[in-house]
Amino acid sequence: MRWCEKLIRSDSHRHLGCIAMAQKRGYCRNEVHAAHTSTQTLAIIFNETLSLHKSCSEMAFSSHHLSLRMGLEKRNSGQLTGIVTQQTNTAATPVYKRNMSQNIYDQREFFENYIKLDRQTKGLDGAPEWPRLRAMLPDLKGARVLDLGCGFGWFSRFARSEGAAHVHGIDLSAKMLDKARSMTCDDAIIYEEADLDDLTLPEAEYDVVFSSLAFHYLALLPSLMAEISRSLKRGGRLVFSVEHPLFTAPTTPSMVTEETGRKVWLVDAYQREGVRMRTWFVEGVRKQHRTMGSYINMLLNSGLRLTDFVEWCPSEEELASNPGWDVELVRPTFLLMGAKKD
Repeated sequence: MRWCEKLIRSDSHRHLGCIAMAQKRGYCRNEVHAAHTSTQTLAIIFNETLSLHKSCSEMAFSSHHLSLRMGLEKRNSGQLTGIVTQQTNTAATPVYKRNMSQNIYDQREFFENYIKLDRQTKGLDGAPEWPRLRAMLPDLKGARVLDLGCGFGWFSRFARSEGAAHVHGIDLSAKMLDKARSMTCDDAIIYEEADLDDLTLPEAEYDVVFSSLAFHYLALLPSLMAEISRSLKRGGRLVFSVEHPLFTAPTTPSMVTEETGRKVWLVDAYQREGVRMRTWFVEGVRKQHRTMGSYINMLLNSGLRLTDFVEWCPSEEELASNPGWDVELVRPTFLLMGAKKD
């Protein structure tokens, strides 16, 4: 999204000349929606606008805004996340540029409901697929670990408890990371706020890359897979979970119970990959549907070897304790995958 007029509303008469100039360069007035821009956006636009023409220097940006441009701490509003303060306690910090993903987790109503889920109140033990996912992990002792979509940092702390030498957790949500930091007292774990859809990772840095239920939000997942492969050391492992393609495929998710009592999950548009809009706590949650073949080919095309492929289903013992999980016998919710860089 282009930003030229986000700086206009607060001082429209002063900036008319810059608006006209920007529109000549293809910027669209309809792209403007912010009546009161954040200082972060102003700082970004200041740099962008100066490049359009020197005459924009007349704009009355205060010295306060200019000083923020040099060391601005990122406040993720779901729009732009281009300026960050780099961590100083890691030699290889991922580079990210522009936020392209939806940050639904920082919306107040969504977040207040999300933190009540078992997998957030109970941690890894509250995730039914965790035992199978854990079994796919290699020995973490001495490993350098990357946790993509780290959320509250449950896995990051688990990795350290298993002997990992260093863990780098990355998430788009500022609220999730605030919670993670408040729950972590370990200098060997660092958390970074970044968009996984626009991430550049250091080469041959990690022994293990882990991700839980994050990749199905990403539009540019093939690019991230290539970055993950590049960032893994030889023999390094990738272990991740996503929502199962049968779960994400329907344009309108619906479980139908027939007169006989048989439950049927209606699947349409399975081969039509792309955006799926969902209502989950709030309306307009954006996810990405991909086929199982696409996930497999993404790994292979990135130079990784598939080692694990699990369509999670509860055991008989788990069903006895959690009868509501019988819906997983109709359609799986989770797909767990593992790969290795040879």
